Amino acid sequence: MEKNGISRYVILLTCNRVEIYLRAGFPEDLEAMKPNVLHDEEAIKHLMEVSSGLDSMSLGENEILKQVKEAYELSVRNGKVDKVLSLIFQKAIFVGKKVRSETEISRGKVSVPSIVYDILSSRVVQKVLIIGNGMIAGEIAPYLSGKFEVTIAGRNIDHVKDLASKYNYSYTTINDLHELIMRNDAIISATSSKTPIIRREEMVEGKLYIDLGNPRNIEDKPGADIITIDDIYSVSNRNGSARMESVDEARRIIEIEMASLMNKIKDVMIDEIFADFYKFAVVVQKMEIEKFSRMHPEIPASDVEAFAHSMINKVMNIPVMTLKSVARSQSNQDFSRIFSKFYDNFSDLVSAALQSYEGRQDTQSLRDRTRRLLQRS
Repeated sequence: MEKNGISRYVILLTCNRVEIYLRAGFPEDLEAMKPNVLHDEEAIKHLMEVSSGLDSMSLGENEILKQVKEAYELSVRNGKVDKVLSLIFQKAIFVGKKVRSETEISRGKVSVPSIVYDILSSRVVQKVLIIGNGMIAGEIAPYLSGKFEVTIAGRNIDHVKDLASKYNYSYTTINDLHELIMRNDAIISATSSKTPIIRREEMVEGKLYIDLGNPRNIEDKPGADIITIDDIYSVSNRNGSARMESVDEARRIIEIEMASLMNKIKDVMIDEIFADFYKFAVVVQKMEIEKFSRMHPEIPASDVEAFAHSMINKVMNIPVMTLKSVARSQSNQDFSRIFSKFYDNFSDLVSAALQSYEGRQDTQSLRDRTRRLLQRS
């Protein structure tokens, strides 16, 4: 960003995205990466969808909102945001919280490991036995770290050792499966075996059995507390349906907040124009006060300055309010296009005017100097 002359930006980094939000300009070094570029209202809406969890791999995830907040706060600490970027990110964070509080988009787990974790957490479980070392077992293992005393068991001791060592779990073979079941409160079976791993005669009363195999890893037994992969998918589907129903509601919230935000952005951008104009007016004011004071030394310069300052504020108030009113009646795209063209020309004109007034002796009338300035511009 800095190398390309861009000083106002926020960079969002997550496990599956790199997003750069910037106010103006574009870093040429990124062209070779063929980035997906969004502009103006489209870019702002995308950020709101990101912070709301609509653009995440897991719909409604909460971690992304924290990451958006941290990215913004880092840029604030480093002095890389202006009023417009601050408005946008503060609103995006607000919308992310509002969507989660007013919809069901973040409620109810949808992944198998997270549902298994919730089931274990809702029971009186301390010791957990995981049978298997494949993909599903590998996904569940990190969820249980720090919460339960876990043992991983399998036919190949080297394979289960590799998985167990990642989380400092115990590991063993399944040679004496009945004894392993006796020592644990919950047994999770997640293997690709075509035949049951746990026979009904090996099962112990009072234990929780979670069968994630397909076909089944655990035989049915009357009265046994068995949760199958189909049961877990049913929970996931119910939670997923509730989340999907919340997407439209979340988008309505975003649309409402977008309208409010875009009006505020227009106000700030118009204020920026008149801030430049005010700088120009102050320079003119200073020079004219000096000239007036030479002609009328009997009048205190401070009184003249106060009068001139009050006049400038009153003169500027009506055009500022009028322009803001007109801007709100324009579409965001039209306003952005017109504003950009006007601001570029206006900024050049004010910059040239400031140089002219600050660098020239007071040898020409204000009208003549302005006319010459306009001709040059």
